[in-house]
Amino acid sequence: MNAAADTKQAEKLNLLFVDDEKNILIPLRAIFKRSYQVYTADNGREALRLMHEHLMHVVVSDQRMPEMSGVELLEKVRHYSPSTVRILLTGYSDLTAAIGSINEGAVFRFIEKPWDNIHLKETVDLAAEVARYHLNSDPATFKLLPIPEMIDAETRMADSARQAPSSPQHGPANGRDIPLDPDLPQADILVVDNDLEVLKEINRMFGRSRQVFFASSLNEAAAVLNKYRIGVMMIDVQVHGEDSLGLINALKQRYPALVTMVMTRDADTTHVIRLINQGQVFRYFTKPVRSGLLKLSLQSAIRYHDAHRQDDSLARIQPVEAPTEPDVQHSSNRFLGSLKSLWSRVLGR
Repeated sequence: MNAAADTKQAEKLNLLFVDDEKNILIPLRAIFKRSYQVYTADNGREALRLMHEHLMHVVVSDQRMPEMSGVELLEKVRHYSPSTVRILLTGYSDLTAAIGSINEGAVFRFIEKPWDNIHLKETVDLAAEVARYHLNSDPATFKLLPIPEMIDAETRMADSARQAPSSPQHGPANGRDIPLDPDLPQADILVVDNDLEVLKEINRMFGRSRQVFFASSLNEAAAVLNKYRIGVMMIDVQVHGEDSLGLINALKQRYPALVTMVMTRDADTTHVIRLINQGQVFRYFTKPVRSGLLKLSLQSAIRYHDAHRQDDSLARIQPVEAPTEPDVQHSSNRFLGSLKSLWSRVLGR
């Protein structure tokens, strides 16, 4: 291999595919080997071992695997190497996996099997662009994972903590049992819903330290967003019969630092997947939401917003897909127009 070829090989990003069906891994390697340094593993433990030996820039994992699911694997990847871009594959209508991929794995994209090779390649290439941006701006956020045995030990400790009555991972049922962080940054909250129950709970928790606004329609929400500096939005998937994804998609393009958390009484796998790919939502809840979990999640969302509120690179590292449903696409375009001044106003430009 000549020097030019060596340089080209060194510039390739590392891409890891994880699937317990080995006959799937072979064509995946063939599709991507010209553009990436491709690694494959047929189980989660082997994937962790490879990530102990090699920095991985993009990880694409199947969901249904023995011993360790894709969500469990990607949660560990997120914990140890936060800039590694994570994609989840599944051949089943798996609602638990879809919700877990938001709340635990923080996946970049959710792709259903059987996939279209062109769409898969476009998605992986986009993930690689995000990874390369992280690599150029802060390469230290890509990390080698500890040995699998150490990860096992830490997981057992975390599982023990989860089983405790006051486990902060899942949150006590009563939000009063969780103190409000006195150093929590300032960020106002917008609740968009058909009823007042969630608003009352959030107001009780946060109303003394920041403004909590309410909107009972998407148009009202847009008006509040244009008038006030909202940091976190808690929104139902359906507001008076209108799909909220159009507004969420527009906001992610116009002001990606605004953190969106979604709630619903009727969870639907297809809609959750659209919220991941087209909305990059921060959390997904089924109603009724336990107040302890709600309080913990809102504090996390406020911290995330504060860390990124003036970061105009977020649109590059959290790109969203264009809506595929005509009504959502129309709604997104409408809100993109009405929110056109939001990003520059929030940045003070």
